[in-house]
Amino acid sequence: MDKSFEDTLSEWESELVDVCAEFAEGRAEKVFLYGAFESVVVFDVFYQVAGKTLRKDELGKADGDMEFQHGANREIIGDLINIGIEALEELELICRECEMQMPTEIKLAYDAASGEVKGEYSYRPVTGVAGAPSPEEVFERWFVSVKEKVA
Repeated sequence: MDKSFEDTLSEWESELVDVCAEFAEGRAEKVFLYGAFESVVVFDVFYQVAGKTLRKDELGKADGDMEFQHGANREIIGDLINIGIEALEELELICRECEMQMPTEIKLAYDAASGEVKGEYSYRPVTGVAGAPSPEEVFERWFVSVKEKVA
């Protein structure tokens, strides 16, 4: 029996969340993933660790652990972003094969305690229209919004 689109999408989400959670070496309480797929493909991620909302390059600052392996390593951060972009391109193929529309914007929030992933998918132009914010600006606004809720 063939898998449904929803099952395939759920697997795709889980695999991408796993990679991003692994980057945080199991320390993240929450993982927030952002993808934009319009005129450009953009991926980024941020975390909540020890009650603090942190960008991927700030992870070692959460608990003063300067031995944190990935947070300051630009090469590993670049690899993480590339994996996210490749995952978005894979999702486009999945959508095409299943004859489903490709989202223009994806926001995933993973709660490590519950194992729950909440996803927001947009199918309208978000960043690819004149006067609209860039994907990086949308990501930054989401980061600030989450950070303010935690503070």
